[in-house]
Amino acid sequence: MKSTINSVLRIRSETRGDVLATFNKFKAVQDIPCEDIECRIIDRENLELTIRYPLEVFDRTVTHFMAVLFGELPYMRGLNSLRFMSLELPEEVFAWFGGPKFGVDGIKRRFGFDEFPFLMSIIKPSVDLSRDKPALERKLCGPLEAGFHAVKDDEASGNVGNLTVSDRVSLAVKHKGYVPALNLDTYEDFELILSDERLSMVILNASIIGFPLLNRLRKITKVPILSHLSLQGTFNQSFSPGLYAFLHRLFGCDAFIIAIGDSGYYGASKQDELDMVESVTSHLPIRRTLPLLAGGARLHNIEGIMAPYERGNIPYGLVFGSLIFNSAQSPGIMAGQVVEFLSSSRFSRAKSRHRKSFRAPVIEAPGYSGAPLQG
Repeated sequence: MKSTINSVLRIRSETRGDVLATFNKFKAVQDIPCEDIECRIIDRENLELTIRYPLEVFDRTVTHFMAVLFGELPYMRGLNSLRFMSLELPEEVFAWFGGPKFGVDGIKRRFGFDEFPFLMSIIKPSVDLSRDKPALERKLCGPLEAGFHAVKDDEASGNVGNLTVSDRVSLAVKHKGYVPALNLDTYEDFELILSDERLSMVILNASIIGFPLLNRLRKITKVPILSHLSLQGTFNQSFSPGLYAFLHRLFGCDAFIIAIGDSGYYGASKQDELDMVESVTSHLPIRRTLPLLAGGARLHNIEGIMAPYERGNIPYGLVFGSLIFNSAQSPGIMAGQVVEFLSSSRFSRAKSRHRKSFRAPVIEAPGYSGAPLQG
């Protein structure tokens, strides 16, 4: 059977015939260069379509891949309710883009830990023009000394005020575990920093700089790349959370910030969260991206957040912002409380019980032959 790239999408419409007529018209004039379109009725108002594209259509660049698959369809007349749900890729397509360069296992080696969760905090306030290098150093040391694996910049940190990108990068060299944010415009600026193996990790906004640049940086970086979920809310009407997260994995993110569902912070549901985690950790011929759960984690809800990943023995991290840096007590004390909870006998018993009572499913990608999973 001929290999195809299959794009699965949903559209809200009561008239299946009209939707198919529209898509077949686009197919006839090659606005959609597909081989086949399959339509399924989900319910009275929703249809699911699978559009199959022959591999020969693609020139194997990220730019062309995105243009062909997603282009302008949601902007077409009558298709404004269209939402891209998932991609089904044959094994050879994963080799076009490579996926994460370091992945979960590379991050474990670099940070020197054996068991999850990976613990990270976010320096708050998000943008503080009065903060200078000594003040930032004092802030980041507290959680690291308390046992957190990492402390990251807010994704909006820039080259402004009394704290330049160069200042933050120099602190990242000095303090293992500090993850500076890189909001840069040129490949050359990124390359200069990503070539420094002394850094533990960097955070950037992959969907803002663009997936083509992300994939180019993936090829040359000597440092794991963490991406924020920036623009996910903007694209949420047209992309499912799972697909959006998967694209970050496919094009080279080693770790990805994922919204904690039903937390009162992000608008994501618990199912959205689980779908995103599955898309970046499932069994594929590329390395796994480490999901870092952020937005609403508190001491009272940590165990509930962790439960599905402990049951499934799935790699994951927890990211804390306000709990660590906006509490009455110091960041070091608050981070210590999290570490203490995770090392408590109560939590250890719960963790053991979760893992003994659940056998993780093996998830395979359509068209994937079953080669060994990369970390």
